[in-house]
Amino acid sequence: MGKLLMVKLCMLWCFFINAGITVELNQTNDDSTPSEPEALPLANSEQNLIWTFNESADVSKYENFDHSKFIETELKIHQPILVPPTITTKKQTTSGSNRNRIQQNTPKKKTTGSTNQDVNPFPVFENNMVTNVTTQEGSIALLPCHVRNLGDRPVTWIRLRDWHIITSGVLTYSTDDRYQVVHNEDSDNWDLQIKYATKRDNGTYECQVSHSQGKISQMYNLFVLVPKAYILGSDEYHVGVGSTINLVCIIENSPIPPQYVLWYHNDKMMNYETTRGGVTVTTEPGLKTHSRLIINNATPKDSGNYSCRSSNAEPDTTYVFVSQEGDNTAAIQRPDSSAAVLLTLPFYLIAGIVSLLKIIF
Repeated sequence: MGKLLMVKLCMLWCFFINAGITVELNQTNDDSTPSEPEALPLANSEQNLIWTFNESADVSKYENFDHSKFIETELKIHQPILVPPTITTKKQTTSGSNRNRIQQNTPKKKTTGSTNQDVNPFPVFENNMVTNVTTQEGSIALLPCHVRNLGDRPVTWIRLRDWHIITSGVLTYSTDDRYQVVHNEDSDNWDLQIKYATKRDNGTYECQVSHSQGKISQMYNLFVLVPKAYILGSDEYHVGVGSTINLVCIIENSPIPPQYVLWYHNDKMMNYETTRGGVTVTTEPGLKTHSRLIINNATPKDSGNYSCRSSNAEPDTTYVFVSQEGDNTAAIQRPDSSAAVLLTLPFYLIAGIVSLLKIIF
């Protein structure tokens, strides 16, 4: 009996607890969430099963009572389903014009590395080939050096013959005032100028620029041409009396034509000879200047030393012999000639010398 009474009390307590919680849930869910379907009213047979503490009843008929619906209801009450909150964001879109405006206003990042657009690129020469420069003696020699991306680096000129630093920047380190660097502001040209070039200035010159990775240089070969006069023909010129003396002089190694070409007979200038008559001098300037001397009706007095001289060239000479027609002795009358001395000796003396040479050899 004690056990049955305890079972009745537990069932009664569970019934009242379940009924109170169900009413409270229905009141709270009316404003917020859909309410659970209302429990069906109990049948009359079930209502009659409710009893009080003062009543005595037979509980054997409750042994097969189905308690599952009370257990399910209790689980639904004490284990609510928690739904995590969701956060919604509004996607921002930009039109094509706004996107272009944003890209234009966005600052570009500077690139780094050894490129041509670096803040401080390496210097380079406009021409890396060896340059040959030819000039004439007495004129101005100009060695052009064109450097790009120089920055604040100095350009140095070096004479390789003696490794002498001629200039560095705009400063000259030579006592020879013929050397000078030619540079205009905001220009890439650093040209070496040599005034009144001489044959000694021949050689190789270096234009050099130093930088953080070493140095770059360009070589120049300077050729100073010394003009020289040449009289066509041999050193001796033979004509007969009454013939025409015709001498031609060519000025070589003279890119700049000479200002004048003068002809001399011994020490007498023939260009402006008026007393003798029949003398003509014509000159054709050019890369190879030609000058011609013509003397008509040659006489023995016209024999002698003839020289061609110009303003910028070394002179050349020839000896002219004017003799009677068929007379060969004039050819040996040139002063300081060893052959002329031998031929003027008596014949027997020459024969004796020849015989002596045969005995010796």
